[in-house]
Amino acid sequence: MSHSPTRKWITAVGVAGAAALAGPAVVHATSASTQLHLNGGDTLEADAFHCTSYFRHCSWQTSAKLLGTHPHRASWIQNNAEIQAHGISPKISLGKSINIEITFKSRSLVKTRWRNTRSWISWSKGKVSPSFSTAYVSTKSKAYARSHIFGKPGPVVAYAGAV
Repeated sequence: MSHSPTRKWITAVGVAGAAALAGPAVVHATSASTQLHLNGGDTLEADAFHCTSYFRHCSWQTSAKLLGTHPHRASWIQNNAEIQAHGISPKISLGKSINIEITFKSRSLVKTRWRNTRSWISWSKGKVSPSFSTAYVSTKSKAYARSHIFGKPGPVVAYAGAV
């Protein structure tokens, strides 16, 4: 079965037209990253990210990273996160999240922790559902690590606030 050149051209125009109507995907987000140089040459990094435009939900992610090879992996690496709603009467609820232990929860603030052993990274992510009176959401990441080479530095803090 062969397709005519006209049919191929119409299909190509249809696909291109649909892509043009869909428009570019725009993601509004804020992020922060902070680094601390360690004994032995490695770097401990804290990262914080959250979306700034949302309809019902907003994604967030934090991480602690050991960058380098001396050592390649830490005895343990830990990421503590704070996700907070700001506004007149803000309220926040935490949706499905990955790799977290909730250590504190109030009406407008959720604190989490995740410790990973013999690794170079500890990260957490999830969705947050702010109330209609929430002006903005902020995310704070604290990175900690332990190794016989560089000891136990930290915290290294990254804060992603209002844009």
